[in-house]
Amino acid sequence: MKSQRLVIIAGEGQARNEVKQVVGALGYQVIGETGNPEDGLRMIRRIQPDLVLMEPAGRGMPLLDILGQEGEIPTVAILSPQEQHLLDRVVEAGAAGVVFTPLGVLELAPVLAVASHNFRQISKVQQKFRQLEEELEVRKLVDRAKGKVMSCTGMNESEAYRWLQKTSMDLQRSLKRVSTDVLKDRMELPSVK
Repeated sequence: MKSQRLVIIAGEGQARNEVKQVVGALGYQVIGETGNPEDGLRMIRRIQPDLVLMEPAGRGMPLLDILGQEGEIPTVAILSPQEQHLLDRVVEAGAAGVVFTPLGVLELAPVLAVASHNFRQISKVQQKFRQLEEELEVRKLVDRAKGKVMSCTGMNESEAYRWLQKTSMDLQRSLKRVSTDVLKDRMELPSVK
């Protein structure tokens, strides 16, 4: 496994040192640490870690909400056994994983590995979904432009589509742009048959 860069946002002193020791033993590189959630957000945005490990209790929950909404970096929440009542709230906020203290290598290793893996898989699916949405929008746009070409020129469907494709290639513009230009009357259509 490539050494992942990690930011720790956890209380001062002993607790944070224990977290650092455990993640260090697992081969993670701690590239930033703080006990202040506001400083943590600035740090995360500045250095773009691969993973965030944080204590959300108290002032940390708004940070977890922000990271969950942005969905760019997997975040693993650290809870004490007394904070089990926060579990649903933490998951709802978007934590990619949750681990309870006391932390040990055996407890933390699978949580970090699964959180990172699942986050990458979800990100790929989201990217594919956005790509499919874009393709569908382009297809709808092309269909509308094709309809306009057909009604204005008397071409049949395949002729209108070929004309859009040829125009796209001749002008070295995307089919999306040519279709948009047709629909906004910014392109001269061929004469009526």
